[in-house]
Amino acid sequence: GTTITITPHTIGNGTAEPQSFTWTNAVHETSFTFAKDAGVYIQHTNKSLYTTDEWTSNGFSNDLANGVAVLSSNVGFVISKGSVNYLTWGDSILVEGVKSTYTKSEALLDYYGYSNTQKIIAKLGVGNAKAAEYCAAYTFPNGNKGYLPALGEWQCCFDNITAINAAMSLIGGEGLYSVKHWSSTQNGENSIWYMNPYDGTANYENRTNNNRVKVFTLL
Repeated sequence: GTTITITPHTIGNGTAEPQSFTWTNAVHETSFTFAKDAGVYIQHTNKSLYTTDEWTSNGFSNDLANGVAVLSSNVGFVISKGSVNYLTWGDSILVEGVKSTYTKSEALLDYYGYSNTQKIIAKLGVGNAKAAEYCAAYTFPNGNKGYLPALGEWQCCFDNITAINAAMSLIGGEGLYSVKHWSSTQNGENSIWYMNPYDGTANYENRTNNNRVKVFTLL
């Protein structure tokens, strides 16, 4: 087979080690170890990550903040400073390729908000996937496009809610409040999982209900 070496971009002030593998199949999965520990950071528009203390000591202005980054052992993402709306989720059509489960424990294993968002819009069509479309249309300060987070990503927010809101406050952003936020994780054909990231309540509601939408993006 062919040996391929991948060198990921720098995360924060550290560098990921290049990873090599021999290509023998059409699909290959590999993992990367980044220099930053799991936790909450402020992401600069140049994609570097800083703790709140580092952000303050560097004297960065708020317009250089791309958003608040959350890193865990399962996923990493950036939460927008603003970009909040109350919207219906979309039409009652099951979207193939997007997690659909009636079991909360399984729904919490969905960390694929970015790909979910693309599939939802493609299946439902423009004008029929309001929450996903709203997120995908949003552009972060560094040029990244947004997505509607999955339930597992919302769980990471609940696990770090105090630090997230502190970082948001520091950069003049809008925090996560004690209200229902739509996820991109399905609960059958008619319902969608939501989470209150302030108290960790996760449940499901009809897709036609109005809930809060917050935009995330990839690191």
